[in-house]
Amino acid sequence: MGIPALQTNGELPPGEHQASLAEVEAMYGSSTDRRKLLMRGLREAASNFEMSGVRTLWIDGSFITDKEAPNDIDGCWEYTSSVDTEKLDRVFLGSRAEMKLKYGLDFFIANIVEAGSGLPFPKFSR
Repeated sequence: MGIPALQTNGELPPGEHQASLAEVEAMYGSSTDRRKLLMRGLREAASNFEMSGVRTLWIDGSFITDKEAPNDIDGCWEYTSSVDTEKLDRVFLGSRAEMKLKYGLDFFIANIVEAGSGLPFPKFSR
């Protein structure tokens, strides 16, 4: 399907857009040194997620906009019974500060409801 072009406001059109990690990197992960650094962290995290049995990630926030130097990559990952938590990096189960330091990510478990909105994270972050 691919990633649609950014709107004139520098953001993606509303909705969920499926993409491979290679497509994300081509569109968002190579234009500046900061984006390259964040993309390297996302690739490392995605490798750990895949090895652990996580099959779905959502990416959101300023990384998927035209912002030149995003602070981090926001998103969430889907926890299912097939996820092997022994293989999963512990930072994805609780330490947001360590996760940001190690990977440049601010990810939540998708199945958890965001307290302020009452929505699961994939719907909250749209």
